[in-house]
Amino acid sequence: MSIIEIVQQKFYINRLLRKNRISNSNKAFVPLKKAKTIGVICDFRVAANQAIAVNFYKQIHKDSTTYKVLLFISEKRDEVNLYNYEKLFKGADVYVICQEDFNFVKSPKPQVFSRFIEPSFDILFRFDLEPKFEIDVILLSAKTKMYAGAQNTEIPYLDFGIELSDNAGLNGLSKNLIEYLNSLNSI
Repeated sequence: MSIIEIVQQKFYINRLLRKNRISNSNKAFVPLKKAKTIGVICDFRVAANQAIAVNFYKQIHKDSTTYKVLLFISEKRDEVNLYNYEKLFKGADVYVICQEDFNFVKSPKPQVFSRFIEPSFDILFRFDLEPKFEIDVILLSAKTKMYAGAQNTEIPYLDFGIELSDNAGLNGLSKNLIEYLNSLNSI
């Protein structure tokens, strides 16, 4: 483990876990139909994620809910045309994190994502399969009733974690999240 990874884990992730989640007993389940505020965090630096994330958003979108979408993009901030992303996620407030928005330990600067995490979410989707420090810092900084995403042994704090086979990919995550959250609606 490198020095930066040690700092990331010990000082950022563990501190955020202690601050926001004292124990696993705080886990909550919110049916999709009862959620009034939903957030989605996705890594658009991987081109294959883009169409899947947009399709997922369209499937969960309903008019009576407030949506916020945070995208990690590879463009520089002065080259970003936010409208190009906003038209993909109609009805959502869209925020982006660019290459230069990271500090020395590769954490997004709080002033860049603070508007995204305020106020709180009923459901916050971590729409990525792999553990990524930059996503987890934001996820754990947000106040939310339920964190949802792909289950991974390195991401133990999800309230609603979907176990996927090795070849399921983001399509499998999207399909399973929608299926299981809709089945929670019937409870």
